[in-house]
Amino acid sequence: PQGRGRLVLRRGERQAAPSLARSRFGSHSGAARLTRRQLPPRDGVGETSPSPRLSRPVSARSGSNPNNFNPVNMGVGYAINKAAEVVGDIGKRRKRLEYNGTFALVAINLAVFAVGFFGGQQLVQPFWLASWDPKWYQFVTCIFCHANWQHLSGNLFLLYIFGKLVEEEEGAAGVVTTYLVCGVCGAVASMLAAGRSFSMGASGAVFGLFAVSFLVKLSFNPKKLIESAIVGQFVYEQVRNEIKMQAGRFGGKAVAAGAAGGSQVSHVAHLAGAVAGVLLILTLSKLPQAPPRK
Repeated sequence: PQGRGRLVLRRGERQAAPSLARSRFGSHSGAARLTRRQLPPRDGVGETSPSPRLSRPVSARSGSNPNNFNPVNMGVGYAINKAAEVVGDIGKRRKRLEYNGTFALVAINLAVFAVGFFGGQQLVQPFWLASWDPKWYQFVTCIFCHANWQHLSGNLFLLYIFGKLVEEEEGAAGVVTTYLVCGVCGAVASMLAAGRSFSMGASGAVFGLFAVSFLVKLSFNPKKLIESAIVGQFVYEQVRNEIKMQAGRFGGKAVAAGAAGGSQVSHVAHLAGAVAGVLLILTLSKLPQAPPRK
């Protein structure tokens, strides 16, 4: 039936319908336009005007034509790709800097303190360094023991901060080695300087981390120079204070707690740990470097 705005074909013109459908949806050669001459005439009327819907130009999809270049889409795609690369690099960097060595040392200190706190000091006392009759293993175990929570929390804070600085440059093996070497040296110095007493604490190891973190940050890199200046200023103040305190003790000024018969800070252990850290870096710098991996 004939209707206004609808397309009517004569009997002999049914074969032309598929071609019109193809032209309506367009080929991949560009835009397709239907004109008045492409439409068949209506019965008894003559030529008819094309339908408004069919007479509009139909463009091929932009993605199917390589000549349709859209700089906006390309810019957005480039930005997305670069963002993905940055996120991937950050993820890889974070994966490399997990600070396993520092957190392992922190965990061991916390575990030993928890055993003594909940199970009683008699469980951990055999691991303190007895200056009058030291056992070989006590030089290592005493650097993981602490007298009370204040003693532990102060050392753990400094271990966490400066241990991460060392591990960033030297890795997990470097921070663990520094902790053990400087801690043992501090324990030996404390045993030699103290009388008949117990020695414990990670202070000697922490002061060794002070010195090593400053030395490993020394570089011509501007950022590392700023880090070295900040860390170096702190280390200098700490070492100077320890020297003054130790000189005061030799001059007859005792710590109030020590004079009262309580616990006493071993400043010589702190200084020995810092010196051990410097000697450790100087020794390692003299060793031949391993060839780079291919």
